[in-house]
Order: sequence, then C-alpha cells, then structure tokens
Amino acid sequence: MTIIEYESCTLCGQKVVLKSFTLNTKNGLLYFCCAGCQSIYQLLNGCESTHN
Repeated sequence: MTIIEYESCTLCGQKVVLKSFTLNTKNGLLYFCCAGCQSIYQLLNGCESTHN
C-alpha cells in the first residue's frame, strides 16, 4: 500500500491535490487547494500575483 502525503491549503486547511495553486513569498512557497483560496489569501495579505 502506498501512502500519499498532501500539503494542506494555507487558507482553509483542505488537502492540496494539484500543485497548480502556489504563491512564492518571503516566508517560502505556499500551497492552496484552489484559485479562490489563493485569491482570498492574496487580498487579505496584500500579496502580488505570481504565476508558477
């Protein structure tokens, strides 16, 4: 049996299945479960959009 480890969404804590929604910050790479969580995080924290 293979155990797959997932990152947790920085905003809501859900499993991050796709690595498509990330944000590079001065504190490191942040993972998000969807574009909505990534956008809300950026609005709340004044982050600029980056495409990875």
